[in-house]
Amino acid sequence: MNTDRRKKWISENHFLHVLNYCMLLPGPEAQQVDTYLTWLLHKTKGESVAGILFISPGFH
Repeated sequence: MNTDRRKKWISENHFLHVLNYCMLLPGPEAQQVDTYLTWLLHKTKGESVAGILFISPGFH
């Protein structure tokens, strides 16, 4: 895993790998990529918050 912990970034290659994998799964790629990357950088608590915030505008 090529992450820059100081900036909390992942490499472009890792991002493209994640994006390609999420494109194979059913559902919106943006939410899947967002949830995975947040989990990767902030674990379960961050993933839960990101998932809720990503879908909450749809309930307005």
